[in-house]
Amino acid sequence: MKYRIVEVTSWDKYDDTVSVRHSADNLQDAIKYQTALQMLPHNKNVKFDIHISISDTFEYMKSCENNSEEKKVINL
Repeated sequence: MKYRIVEVTSWDKYDDTVSVRHSADNLQDAIKYQTALQMLPHNKNVKFDIHISISDTFEYMKSCENNSEEKKVINL
């Protein structure tokens, strides 16, 4: 599943702007990238969020369901 680190800039009189800053293949890397970006100097109206797409999540959940059926343990 792909994780995207996006920069959200809030404006007083305008809509927020969003730009993709980085992408990662796992949550741990995404958190590292987000933390690194937050440590850089930036304006107070800028924040960094981790986003995932709904279709990626759906595919991930389907693959987990398929794998869980194979790994079921039967106690007798």
